[in-house]
Amino acid sequence: MSENRIFAYIDILGFKKMVKDQKSNKIHSILKKFVSNESLKMNTDFEMINFSDTILFYTKSTGFDQQLFDDIVAIARMFVIEMLQHEIPVRGVITYGEFYIDIAENSKHKMFWGQGLIDAYEAEPTENIIGLFVLPEALIGYRCIESLSEVFPAQYYVKYDNRVLVNLFQRIAGIPKDAYDIDYYIYEDLDILSEVKAYLFLDNSIDRHSGKIADKYRNTLKLAEKFIYYDIRELYRLVDKNPEEHDL
Repeated sequence: MSENRIFAYIDILGFKKMVKDQKSNKIHSILKKFVSNESLKMNTDFEMINFSDTILFYTKSTGFDQQLFDDIVAIARMFVIEMLQHEIPVRGVITYGEFYIDIAENSKHKMFWGQGLIDAYEAEPTENIIGLFVLPEALIGYRCIESLSEVFPAQYYVKYDNRVLVNLFQRIAGIPKDAYDIDYYIYEDLDILSEVKAYLFLDNSIDRHSGKIADKYRNTLKLAEKFIYYDIRELYRLVDKNPEEHDL
C-alpha cells in the first residue's frame, strides 16, 4: 500500500565549503535552537530529519490534509528565514508524494524511502533561486496552480517560471504601501527583524559572488521586491534594538 505524505526537502547550499571552513558547528547550533522552539515542540504532527546538508520536515500521518500542508509551509518558511538571517543559504521544495517510514524489527532505527523523496531530491537543484518551491504534487488540494492565488493573498505565494514559490518575506510584505504609522506594524516584531536580516544577507551576497551564483540571489530579490514597499535598510534601523551595531 502506497504511503503518501506532505514534506519539505531543504538543502544547505555550499555545505562542502562550510565544512572546510569549519562552519558546520554553527549550522548544527542553529538547527538545535530551531527545533527547540516551544511552538515546534508542541506540534506533534511533524518530525524532522537532518543528515549532512539535507533537512526534511514531514507529516507523521499519511494522506493529504490542507491544514497540515499550510503548517509545513509555515515551518519550512520559518526555517529558511532562520538560516538566511545567519548567512546560510538554503533552497528547498515542498511536495506530496510516496514517502515510507518503517522501524526495523527489534530496533529503534527508522528507515526512509520512496519515489517522492527521489522526485524532491531531483527537483531541488534545478532552481536558479534561493527559497522554497511548492511542487505541483503538493497542490492536490487545489484545482490547478493558478487557483492558488485565489485562495491565498499574493503576499504568500508568487508565480515563478510556471512554478509556485513561497514568499519568504511575508511579514514585511504585510506592511501596507500607504501605512500611516509604520511603527504600528513593526513594534517589537522579531519576525520582521528576522526577515529584514535575511533580506540583507541576500542583497549583500550579490556583490560577494558572480555569475550564476550571484544570479540566484538577484532572482530571489527581484521576486520579493514586487511586494515590499519600504527601504529594507531603513526598516532595519527601525526594528533593530541595537542601532549602534548596524553593519550595513
